[in-house]
Amino acid sequence: MRAQVRSENRWRVRLRTDATGAIKLAIIQPPAPVLAGRWKPRPVDGSDARSAYLSNSDKLQKSDLGLLQRRPKKPSQRICPGGIRTVREACAVLKHTWGRNIAFATLTLPGSTRDALRTAAAHCRRLQNNFLRKLAYHLGLLDYVWIWELQVRGALHAHFAFGISRRENLNELNRLIRRLWRESLEDLSDKEEVDLFERAEGGTWRGNPRVLRARVEWVRKDVGAYMSKYLSKGSATGQIDEELLPKSWWSISRNVRHKMEVFRQTQQAHFQTEAAAQEAYKTLSDALIVHAAKVYDTKNPYTQNHCGKVYYYEDEQLVPDFDDIAAVLRVEERRLWSLGVSGAPDNIVVVGYRDDEPDKIYLWRE
Repeated sequence: MRAQVRSENRWRVRLRTDATGAIKLAIIQPPAPVLAGRWKPRPVDGSDARSAYLSNSDKLQKSDLGLLQRRPKKPSQRICPGGIRTVREACAVLKHTWGRNIAFATLTLPGSTRDALRTAAAHCRRLQNNFLRKLAYHLGLLDYVWIWELQVRGALHAHFAFGISRRENLNELNRLIRRLWRESLEDLSDKEEVDLFERAEGGTWRGNPRVLRARVEWVRKDVGAYMSKYLSKGSATGQIDEELLPKSWWSISRNVRHKMEVFRQTQQAHFQTEAAAQEAYKTLSDALIVHAAKVYDTKNPYTQNHCGKVYYYEDEQLVPDFDDIAAVLRVEERRLWSLGVSGAPDNIVVVGYRDDEPDKIYLWRE
């Protein structure tokens, strides 16, 4: 069996924006060779077609392409960069939607025993969902952003911002939050038969609601500024046992996630040569940097090479219209498309079997 794997010899310039108002400009190299333009692996006819799969990489000449076992996912020590960007974008959606009607709450775990800390970490999503379900019953549909933080002693506590239709009395809202958080902790304690109020020194705080720490305050300036403090921490310093880490460091409501898609826009253009892509990239960069307050370079997380820039604007009136910038990119694509066309790509990869090893698949270049 012989099949040709073609490589897309095209450079891309991509323009993106989201709810934060930042405009991201990136230049992307041609991807790795793929079989017939497919990005996903597909079965190949052979001695064992179900276990032999092709990959979209050309670095698989050294081993048998069997169906690999997926390793169990380890708990993360901190919030990943993608999660930080998503949380910041969700905070911007809250600000756009609710304005000043946003409350910020902090919830702590009263217990300090090893069993209490381990149980809260293992069932943090169940604890969170139970609390939010009770809160939504009293306040209606909730738009929220939730972040877990790990203290030095190993106990989880939560920070979350949520929008409400009207500004409730702050004292009443504090009493409601404290009561619902206590009930959620008690429900989890009863189901798992572990006292989440038990103290390491002995005794328990259960039945004493006054010592439970849960406070609420109104967001006065920007909800993103409230969350940025805890996003930068990620987790407690030092090595923490995996059994004390949460299954998920953050979450946002489904309604907020849907609203984020409204603000997201993407426009990209394809170029046949690197010179054409670099010229279009420079043209857009010069247009975006005129009124930009801050400009940050971005890197490829795998190669650590410079791949683009992010532009932030303080004055909303000076933010360039995304449609206008996207139109400039389309004009550059049409103008530079035929620049330095070299004909058919010479980056050809051949896939085939060896006669002496028919059960293995090899990739090589011609």
